[in-house]
Amino acid sequence: MLRTNGGNFHGNANGRETLSPQTLEMFQAVRRDELGEFIYTNPAMLSTRK
Repeated sequence: MLRTNGGNFHGNANGRETLSPQTLEMFQAVRRDELGEFIYTNPAMLSTRK
């Protein structure tokens, strides 16, 4: 499993959740079919929950 926003609530001034720049990069990696490479360089995006 992957974590968006570093596993934390990433809110804006209105209290609504927004996507962090790193999460947006992850979605772009999915679009480019490069998720494996992205996760290799950003292992903190992997969930540690069991």
